[in-house]
Amino acid sequence: KKGWWYAHFDGQWIARQMELHPTKDPVTLVAGTDDMDMCELSLEETGLTRKRGAEILEREFEMEWKKNGGPKYVSAKKGSKKK
Repeated sequence: KKGWWYAHFDGQWIARQMELHPTKDPVTLVAGTDDMDMCELSLEETGLTRKRGAEILEREFEMEWKKNGGPKYVSAKKGSKKK
């Protein structure tokens, strides 16, 4: 079945992860809360930096995150809330 996997990396590690499937409810995961259910690979280990077309813009991720009920994000580095 077709689905989409999104990851927001904060440096080398995933800060937020989202899984979307046409026949299932969206899954939104946040580091520090949902660690046991999240991908454990670093950005380098995923190979995404070498995969053409794998990157999306921050605003595109935020739009999907909000649309699918993702909770507000607080960056560990900045301590600021993202809407």
